[in-house]
Amino acid sequence: MAGCRFPQGVAEQDYTNGNDNSATVAAAVNRVMAELSGCNVGSDCPIGADFPTGQSWFDAVTAALREEGLCAGQHEEGHTDEIAVSETGCTGRWYGYHIYNYGGSKVVWNPGAQRGWWTITANWCP
Repeated sequence: MAGCRFPQGVAEQDYTNGNDNSATVAAAVNRVMAELSGCNVGSDCPIGADFPTGQSWFDAVTAALREEGLCAGQHEEGHTDEIAVSETGCTGRWYGYHIYNYGGSKVVWNPGAQRGWWTITANWCP
């Protein structure tokens, strides 16, 4: 499971969703974002020169979460501010987090950044 990616191009009808979150996944996302950005949880702050583009920020967060043994990937690479993270594998629950503001180069940790969960039909998983 470690290192698995969120599949790209999943059709909307192949999702189910819910509102709760995983405390384990939330703690990992918060820890990784704090380490990479140097900002406190709950803040909006610039991502800095280490991440010149939004995609470089997503790539760094994704790599760090995978190093912790989680599945992770941008919900839609290059086109969204949301990352998807799973502790159970591709066919389990994916938890979404808005971690970047495309209106400006900053980390987004404001209330509402946790987006709940979704699952996808198994045919999208390797």
